[in-house]
Amino acid sequence: MADRTEDLQRENESLRAEIQRLKGLQGGGGSPSLQIAMLKGLRDVLDAADELLGIGDWNHFYRRAVELAREQLGVERISLAILDLEGKTVRHKFGTDVRGRTTDEREHSYPVPALYLELVRDVAAGRARWRISDSAPQLEWADGQMREVGDGWVAVSPVHAGGKLLGILCNDNAISRCPPDAVTQEFVLLYGSLLGNILRRRQAQEKERRTTAGLRATLGAADELIGITDREQLFRRAVEVARERLGLERVGISLLAEDGEHINPTFGTDFDGKTVDERGDTLPMG
Repeated sequence: MADRTEDLQRENESLRAEIQRLKGLQGGGGSPSLQIAMLKGLRDVLDAADELLGIGDWNHFYRRAVELAREQLGVERISLAILDLEGKTVRHKFGTDVRGRTTDEREHSYPVPALYLELVRDVAAGRARWRISDSAPQLEWADGQMREVGDGWVAVSPVHAGGKLLGILCNDNAISRCPPDAVTQEFVLLYGSLLGNILRRRQAQEKERRTTAGLRATLGAADELIGITDREQLFRRAVEVARERLGLERVGISLLAEDGEHINPTFGTDFDGKTVDERGDTLPMG
């Protein structure tokens, strides 16, 4: 619990520093129009984060994260990809086609590319910055695959929290062919920080929810099994309860033989998900 509190403090400090940096840009002697744009951008990012905080469903959350970047920040095309827990694979969530419509890209995954690994190092070092390529392939998801729709600039911004890269936001100008806007990209960067913090909190809440549900299911299974006195019925039901209450796909129960070198199966599960009687077999421990 203490580690999570420290992580939360670090994340909040990082966000405060990023917001102060943007406020510094706003008050750095720029034109009145630039200062107004900076203030509006900050409000728009925070408004987007407020809406995301209230979304419970994961897929709706990811879809709105992409749509809000367009609606609130004025980004014309953007996609969101999330790293797996081991940080070895990237899985897309939702994106934007060349007509400005939201696309479901959840079928698309691939190994983490070199650019993302550079961002991992930057985030870990506390210098989470957006990157831009002037001549990168611009992509859209259509008919179950990624395809090139143009060649121009592509910006990549980290979704991060607590010094850890959680995902990537990519945006480009494939619709308007306009040049990149550094101010907009600064707000996309802040948006990635807020999005990362929300993701971390949601993941922690989901883990706590699943842990609590698992404990309740385990106690419920124990309550049922403790009243069974027949040995055969006990092992058969224990296998079934593990599947029904704990969500296990296939499970079997074996007992250690008297020689300490073999096991004696009792009941298990076949590939049709049915309980099978495995008594009579003796297997070596190895």
